[in-house]
Amino acid sequence: MSRCAIIGVLSLSCLSCSTQRDTPSTNLSLLGTTTVIDPGHGGKHYGGRGYGGLLEKNVNLSVALRLQSILESLGARVVMTRSMDQELSLDLDDDVVRRVEVVNSVRPDLLLSLHTNYCSSMVPRGFEVWVPKGGTSRGRASRELAECIRQELGSLWGSGDRGTKENSLRLLHDTTCPSVLVEMEFITNSAAEVQLSKRGTHALLAEHLAQAVVKWRNLRGSHSKTP
Repeated sequence: MSRCAIIGVLSLSCLSCSTQRDTPSTNLSLLGTTTVIDPGHGGKHYGGRGYGGLLEKNVNLSVALRLQSILESLGARVVMTRSMDQELSLDLDDDVVRRVEVVNSVRPDLLLSLHTNYCSSMVPRGFEVWVPKGGTSRGRASRELAECIRQELGSLWGSGDRGTKENSLRLLHDTTCPSVLVEMEFITNSAAEVQLSKRGTHALLAEHLAQAVVKWRNLRGSHSKTP
């Protein structure tokens, strides 16, 4: 996804000294919950490309598969919009429509759409979370989830929090559950691209995202699905 409005300055100190954490602890079992993970792009739709050749679609899928494994270990049912390098449709707009259909067909508790950002400039970096527009209960739940994610990614990367942003993207607008689109970092920043090319970074991103889901579920307690 291309969003260059704000230039973030990010330290890699936190990531470089991080070690893989244990499976997130929880005061609330994820049993009985359903999460849809949407690894952005796929197949012919490769998304962003780093100047070193790294493709967004591959980073998104690698993190998503690791996140799936962690959430399932915590008892959650996880539905993936894709589990391999494939598009859902050759037409980009129809591809998004089909992702929305997958999400709404399973009536999940939440949607996590995973992306890495890109820009024509190599300078921007940092992470951000996009949520649906509007002040509905779904919108508020999405913002709460975004806040948990930003806390966790801030803990991982050290800095570079570009905030929570509203957008009427079809994937956010047309889904019926709390939904977030996470831009994990800029693939077009050379230092970030190096980090994003490492499997260890993918594992850490998955662990922190899983912890964010646990925090969000604990925050919401035993609430039923958001209408």
